[in-house]
Amino acid sequence: IAGDAEMGVLWNAEAMLASREVPSYTWVFPSEGQFNWADGYMILAEAPHVDAAYAWLNYSLQGDVFWLMLRDFPYSNPNRAALEYAKANQPELYAEYINSPMTNTPAENWAAGHWIEDVGEAMPAYDQLWTEVKGE
Repeated sequence: IAGDAEMGVLWNAEAMLASREVPSYTWVFPSEGQFNWADGYMILAEAPHVDAAYAWLNYSLQGDVFWLMLRDFPYSNPNRAALEYAKANQPELYAEYINSPMTNTPAENWAAGHWIEDVGEAMPAYDQLWTEVKGE
């Protein structure tokens, strides 16, 4: 508000990439708790090439392949094989990943976090408030 600091809402990978470029950037967990989230893979029931989709998933989830995501887009990574591969082959990257709260949310922060809930008919009010927060 006073112009003393810059602030933004970022996904953790983007925050980690920014901190690599500008080491003074920090990651702060809100005292009220952050939004928890999880990604997932799925194959549509109507997918025309289900076998190819499974082949792609099986390939991309191999530790020596999936760790490339950890290297280039350091989101929180639940793939133990990728972490073990990074630990054995890229120890500096592994240490950066393991020791950063940006990629490894501390247990107490995770527990204080909130999952996003469907607010139903109240969505227009939330949208308006978020628009005001963004200053649009």
